[in-house]
Amino acid sequence: MKLTEPLERFDVKIGIAHDSAFCFYYQDSFDALKTLGAELIFFSPMTDRLPEVDGIYLGGGYPELFARELSASQTRHDIKKAAEDGMPMYGECGALLYLNESLETDRTYKMAGILGASSRMTTKLQALGYTEAETTMDSPVAKKGKVIRGHEFHYSVTECDRDAHFVYKLRRGKGIVEGKDGLMEHNTIASYMHTHPASNSFDDFLRQCSKYSTR
Repeated sequence: MKLTEPLERFDVKIGIAHDSAFCFYYQDSFDALKTLGAELIFFSPMTDRLPEVDGIYLGGGYPELFARELSASQTRHDIKKAAEDGMPMYGECGALLYLNESLETDRTYKMAGILGASSRMTTKLQALGYTEAETTMDSPVAKKGKVIRGHEFHYSVTECDRDAHFVYKLRRGKGIVEGKDGLMEHNTIASYMHTHPASNSFDDFLRQCSKYSTR
């Protein structure tokens, strides 16, 4: 993706969850964030405490392989506290499992507990393919009515509370349940859908992070 000079720049620090559990990112996403003025601070939810940041981006990966370490780390409490304080957070696929209440693998492990849902791993592929979603409400990453394209690939199922808030209505793809994806709570959103900055830029997300940093 060829990056153009942005119309707006944001002086914010963005925490990037980056370790063996969270390792699926597009380099274009990092480049786009930097082009918009963000300073990227990489940390491991397994071994590091949450750094001083204005927002958090958690990518896909394999939290199910490191559920024990993620559950034992104090970082999940740091992240939950920051979410309850209103810090903007954006998570994709594996991050959805981590931001939920619990994750069932060989046994059930407590996760960050931000989103009103629980996930469990299965031996069957649950979704694979391209997605197209319309945002049904404003969120930390996009305004209502925007169409976002991406992809999904996962072996987990996620069961949500009855009052769960879904941001995405899928025109294509499976999502979390009944063609809905993108759970939101506080100023945190996480979905099975992976996106690329060519489809949905980080402007809205960084704008929210900037508001949080200067409130």
